Amino acid sequence: LTLGAQLCLRRKRPASTLYSEASTSRTVTGNTADLDLPPTVSELFVGVNLTVLSGAGANVTVQFQQKDANGVYHTLAATSAISAVGTAFLHLPAGTNVFATGTGQYRIRWVMAGTVTTCSFQVGITAR
Repeated sequence: LTLGAQLCLRRKRPASTLYSEASTSRTVTGNTADLDLPPTVSELFVGVNLTVLSGAGANVTVQFQQKDANGVYHTLAATSAISAVGTAFLHLPAGTNVFATGTGQYRIRWVMAGTVTTCSFQVGITAR
């Protein structure tokens, strides 16, 4: 196949779900357990669905992080502060500093700000 045909086929590769969770109540900053990505992943899509949020100045920022060889996490992408019920989306395309796939672990981190009395959201990760 020509390079153009290979790229076309690559773009048509179907997406697969790597992580999905039900809407979960959270009121403090936290993160998921470490996630391993298959070495074939070249592009990620992270969806956040904020279903409940209340409190004075309450907001949440969701980050996609990679752990380096020293065990330090680095944020590769983050939403803006989400302060209302709705959805947010992160796209980590091929060619970004994202993927040393198969060589590290990843996690979703959420940072609460303001006085959060109630917050529920779900996160899903899809990859190609």
